[in-house]
Amino acid sequence: MKSWKLLSGALLATAITTGTFASTATAAVPAAAATTKCYSANERTIALPGKPDIWMRVMLCVERVSSTQHYAYAKVYWDASLIGGNRFDGFKLQVRLERNDATMASWTCDLKSVLNSWDSGPTNGHFCGSASSTSSLSGGWSADGKADYDVDNDGKSWLPSWQLHGSPLVS
Repeated sequence: MKSWKLLSGALLATAITTGTFASTATAAVPAAAATTKCYSANERTIALPGKPDIWMRVMLCVERVSSTQHYAYAKVYWDASLIGGNRFDGFKLQVRLERNDATMASWTCDLKSVLNSWDSGPTNGHFCGSASSTSSLSGGWSADGKADYDVDNDGKSWLPSWQLHGSPLVS
């Protein structure tokens, strides 16, 4: 088990830098042991003053990689044209690993730079997350989250949180 933990840590580090968490992490354990459930319909179009609006989708996923290890992560997709300047003064996405609606771990990604720099996200989504927990408790595990953002040049500060719909449950 100890060598698996070292291997999974190395794979997780690779996944964070490459954005290929799901396909990389599942290689660490036999295919039959891994279970991933996602919710991909968190979508919204955000109005940007003086710039084209941005369409966004956040997919929240929970993954059981062993009987005691669970991960929560998000993949972010977007599409817009960037005509000079910034879209956001701030954009933070919080991913939570929950068990029966109680937060077991969380991770926050600062997406301001990537959203201001790229017209659209990678085809397979921009990876955010890696909230994880080691627990022998079974059932009721899910990913949940929220996005907080401040639109550039809208005359307002941070807007109310975009509460995301969580993933289905895994055991």
